[in-house]
Amino acid sequence: FAARLGQVRVLVLDEVDQLASAFFRPAIDEVIRALPPSASRQTWLYSATLSPEVAELAAESLAPNYRVIDFVQDEDRATPQHLEQRFRSVTTRDMGRAIWEALQAARAVNPTGCKVVVILQTARIAAYYAEVFRRTALAPDVLEMHARKKQSQRSQESDRFRDAATGILFTSDVSSRGLDYPGVSEVIQVGAPDSREDYVHRLGRTGRAGRRGRGLLLLHDFERPFLKAVGDLPLLELGPLEVAPPNADPVPQALSEPAGKEVMAEAYYSWINHAIRNSHASKLVIVREAKVFAAAMGALDQDGNPPRITEKNAIKMGVDELDDAALNIAREPAKPKVAQSHAV
Repeated sequence: FAARLGQVRVLVLDEVDQLASAFFRPAIDEVIRALPPSASRQTWLYSATLSPEVAELAAESLAPNYRVIDFVQDEDRATPQHLEQRFRSVTTRDMGRAIWEALQAARAVNPTGCKVVVILQTARIAAYYAEVFRRTALAPDVLEMHARKKQSQRSQESDRFRDAATGILFTSDVSSRGLDYPGVSEVIQVGAPDSREDYVHRLGRTGRAGRRGRGLLLLHDFERPFLKAVGDLPLLELGPLEVAPPNADPVPQALSEPAGKEVMAEAYYSWINHAIRNSHASKLVIVREAKVFAAAMGALDQDGNPPRITEKNAIKMGVDELDDAALNIAREPAKPKVAQSHAV
């Protein structure tokens, strides 16, 4: 394979702002080292932002005389300073209710043109909330798009939302980059984004082409340290969740009723994985908060345990050595020792 890489004449990298991150960068560097020198190949890098990390990767992978081409028209730019930005910090238990009240507030502000993108931490969490909100009065407006869907399903939902005058799209980061939905009135981000750049880029789904837009960041209480990353942006903190929007519909019973067992279990697993990768909280705090999330979903068993995690997956998550009631690890039985005899 390395020999074949040595014959590459054209290199194209998309989503470079993601590939330049600490998570992907070592693998990208290894690939680039196996390629011919930059002077003997053509290289195209595509990025939504031009961060210092992107500039560093460009300098190392492109020829010295490379050009920067900006395809974004001025009228398509949505800068944070031109958007109404708010945030609210809630307990893990209350996140579902916070999303509900945020959607109610969005409809109150724009009753005839409410078009909202709700960006969740992972595809599985997006699938869970989409299923739950389909059992509420908002069901006719609910759409769902994430990486767990087939490409044909994603394209269909994307086209429906793009053409709709109103709608609520439950999605993951798959919708935060490279997709343009006209008329989005609000973006609701659930959970702390991976970085300041991701926050800004997600926010840019609204307020495009000179239109007004609103953004709401819903943080779990343990994610408040993320606010330091966006301290230079004009985010207004909303009051306590107990203060409901005027004329808001009551919180539906569906938010506290269990969804499909597999859907809840997968949301729980991915909640832990995402928080461990992207939060500064300790693993013990994360698994305890994850149990609260499981309880809020109605995913605890009759003994009060969260969904079971296999020992193999616990090892992958890095939580196998935690001894806490918040975890329900299915330990593999110890392999019996085989007696060995030695001939004399």
